[in-house]
Amino acid sequence: MRRFLLLLLLFLAACSVAPRSGRTPPPEAVGGSSVAPREERRDGGRDEILAHALDLLEKSAADSCAVCARESRAKAFRLLAERFPPGRIVRTDGECRFLSDPNGENELVYASCPNEDPRVTFRFHTADNHLAGIAEPDWTEAPIADRVRSASEGTLFQGTLEIVRFAYGDGPTITDRPSIRRLQVHVKILTIAPE
Repeated sequence: MRRFLLLLLLFLAACSVAPRSGRTPPPEAVGGSSVAPREERRDGGRDEILAHALDLLEKSAADSCAVCARESRAKAFRLLAERFPPGRIVRTDGECRFLSDPNGENELVYASCPNEDPRVTFRFHTADNHLAGIAEPDWTEAPIADRVRSASEGTLFQGTLEIVRFAYGDGPTITDRPSIRRLQVHVKILTIAPE
């Protein structure tokens, strides 16, 4: 029993002295209030909830303490669930447009948008190319998807997306892909047009 207690104390001590980022969470993350998505914010400010969640994911990947890493990931996914709830609408504006991501299948990223994080992509699904766990009503219609797929590389798009549920994700609407440092937000394209 003594040996078990000693090992437990050593484990807890190792977790408490593990390197930390030194960053404090933003007030929005601590207080639980939501920062509105880009399309609802016109102040040009940084998305603190998203930035804090992505920092937590980075920290968890490098943390030598398994318990601490798991807690950081869990907190990040709680923040991301708040930031990207099912049904939220994401749209472009004059400053920010979508660009087809050459590194991802059926993925869009924000282009020319200084306040959006490039690690976040929007993954859409179609009848012929969808993940299990995306409901059929949440698939993008073929003619809309074809506009994105048939556009030449570098084409910018104006459009509207709806965030949709993904049954097998890391959060209700997201998939974390740490090997390529990407966070996929699952969406249905409602409207899209090349510029």
